[in-house]
Amino acid sequence: MSGSPFDVPELLDQFIEYLGDSTSDLLSCAQVARAWTYGAQSRLFRAPHVSNRAFPTNGNTISHFCYALNTSPHLLNLVEELDLNLVRNAGADANSIKMISSLPFTRLGMLKTTLPSNEEDLNTADPLRLLVNLPSLRFLALDCSCPPALFVEFLKPCSPVVQHLELTFRDALKGLEQPDTVLLAWTRPLKSLKLFLCDFDDCVEPAVRLDFTLGFLDLSQLGAFGIDAGVSSPWNMIRKANLRILDMDTIADSAVIDLGEFPNLEYLRMVIYSYGRGLPTMLLPTLLTATQCKHLRTIVISLAVPFTLESAEYTELDGVLTSLSLPTLSIVEFEQRHNASDNDSHQIVEFNSELKTALPLLRARNMLRTASRSDVLMERRWQELVNTL
Repeated sequence: MSGSPFDVPELLDQFIEYLGDSTSDLLSCAQVARAWTYGAQSRLFRAPHVSNRAFPTNGNTISHFCYALNTSPHLLNLVEELDLNLVRNAGADANSIKMISSLPFTRLGMLKTTLPSNEEDLNTADPLRLLVNLPSLRFLALDCSCPPALFVEFLKPCSPVVQHLELTFRDALKGLEQPDTVLLAWTRPLKSLKLFLCDFDDCVEPAVRLDFTLGFLDLSQLGAFGIDAGVSSPWNMIRKANLRILDMDTIADSAVIDLGEFPNLEYLRMVIYSYGRGLPTMLLPTLLTATQCKHLRTIVISLAVPFTLESAEYTELDGVLTSLSLPTLSIVEFEQRHNASDNDSHQIVEFNSELKTALPLLRARNMLRTASRSDVLMERRWQELVNTL
């Protein structure tokens, strides 16, 4: 019989998981005993974040990361996700980029990387294509500061097994001609696509069209689609009847969205931007079109810019949501972003209390949920959703 609870592998795994991402604690655990080393290392190297930003205390983390994997090759089998941020001049760190790109990862399924903004630095980052071509890769997230033509050039050799693509665009997209993508072809249909535009005024119409830029992608079997309000959606490339997950940003007075065009929708999240008070004009008419979504289980309404509703407006919203008569609808969640400050926490408590009082019908049916999420938590939830496809 084991002499200590920590000799039981399942309990040890739970203990190490509880430490989260605390590097110092995990490093300490790895040195306690040989039996603890593998569990601690698995947590440390499962999803590392490395950057070419030079820190005064520990230098370039890309170099340190490569050194650790080269001196202990068994760690390569532990890396499942890699977040690679080229925040500085990539040309000054070309050797490290080549080194990390040539590492023979065997279980890397998710790659997140920031592409440099100019052509010279992007050429230096060209070895990253080796990572993009890994046969194990399923999820690719690119933060693109470069012009569309360079972005497309980088994606040309993308792994044929990539199923989930997430693209973040910067202001460099505006006013530029769309690249010629006729000769490009995505070798496998995507299961999920998420588009985000950082340089975006919350209350203006879409500023950037991506129909031609994304013409080389096969979106015919898309099951999850996330669309930012600053991007004109390539709806003509998507079979709406296939979508099961829809996460969209919109503005309060935008056109009504016909949810009846998405008959197999299971999860709907609407982020509504509004600087004014009162019920967004597009919200209720859009919700009323959901009566044909017979598989809809969850509706999330995210208040990107908090607004205050009158009692009658809450009553109207409560009535519409409970009148949909959808047999599968079990959760209506109101989401509010936060920055983890004390003031934000206080506002969230007030928000929860207000909703429970103002939406009695949803509460009586045990459908009402409230949530506060940071950007990190919202990103994690998106990944959990697309993993169900």
